[in-house]
Amino acid sequence: MLINSENKLKITHNIRNYPQLFTSFYSSVRVLLKLQSFSSIKSITSTIIRDIRSISYNGKPIECFYFEDRKKKSDKAIILIPGFSREGFTDNRLFTLAYVLASEGYRIFLPKIFRTINYKIDRKFYENINIGLKILLKKLIDYKVGILVFHYSAPAVIKALGRVENLSNLRFLFFIGGCFDLYAHFRNVIMRNFKRKRIDDGIDINQRFNRLLFLNSFKKELGIKLSPSIQSVVLSFLKGNIAKGLQEYRYLSDNEKNLFLSFYNGEDSVYYNYFKPNQESLMNILANLSTSGEDFKSKVPFFLLHCINDGLISYEQSMHFYKKIVKYYRNVYLCTTSILDNELKFYKLWKNPGEWGKEIFRLSKVIMLAESFYDPMTMLEGSK
Repeated sequence: MLINSENKLKITHNIRNYPQLFTSFYSSVRVLLKLQSFSSIKSITSTIIRDIRSISYNGKPIECFYFEDRKKKSDKAIILIPGFSREGFTDNRLFTLAYVLASEGYRIFLPKIFRTINYKIDRKFYENINIGLKILLKKLIDYKVGILVFHYSAPAVIKALGRVENLSNLRFLFFIGGCFDLYAHFRNVIMRNFKRKRIDDGIDINQRFNRLLFLNSFKKELGIKLSPSIQSVVLSFLKGNIAKGLQEYRYLSDNEKNLFLSFYNGEDSVYYNYFKPNQESLMNILANLSTSGEDFKSKVPFFLLHCINDGLISYEQSMHFYKKIVKYYRNVYLCTTSILDNELKFYKLWKNPGEWGKEIFRLSKVIMLAESFYDPMTMLEGSK
């Protein structure tokens, strides 16, 4: 088990949470519905224009779903970037959120991007995010633009912004987590790999050593304490005592085996696909962004959301991630909220938030008043 000062966390939870350096830690997942009944759905959607627009720049096109309240004309736009899921832009929960935000007075752009590869990192998905953001930010130069990002799309968004020349119209980034879809990816890949091949086949020993060395320093790197049993397995492998390591490995729980294999395996490992690129590439990009342009440095805040009664990741762990990020980019705000009281607190002083500070609060409250992310119809069924 993994222990923190407040409660006990299962290793399975942390597998899906540790790469969330640039997401919001809002794994309690009350994110997407503000709607209270079918009648309120009709009252909101009746004034919303929804169509598909093809937007192009320098000959590169991208199709977007566009939402606008015909009664509320605005120069404020939000780009919704779907999470790292197979549904992508076809996820009805994103459409619901788009309707709700449009009713708040925003023009909403939802790029038609989605994953095409199951159970592997999808480079095409990331490239589509990159192209979509470039085109939209250039095309929406006369708008005040916010970007609302879900799940593991956040690293791709950071990378894409690092390649955009003009960010003067960008006002905020809002990262919302909850990576349960990717946990299934980890679990399935890890267990299939283990059944398909011996765990010491076909992997460069130096690469494997580096991954296990990182796993051994989990507490230092991520603020997460490993159980003594998995620590013993890691140390045995690091010392080259493979026979002892394999013997100890057999007695680990399924969750501990998953965590170990997610670092030990090669191409499909969590470390190879997620933490290593994030740690090196994204930190460098953040460092460059914070010094490369006054517009970005002085105006664009990153908002990371943590729910104080989140059973999946502790507040201490969120603070640990936040402290890592803030070393590279000064305009980062760790926000906490509670599902029960819907209050938002900022753990970095923002003396004069101005108009867009107020917009952030308003947008946050819309999200905080949302209903279940798992099943957006749950409350609607209860209201019949």
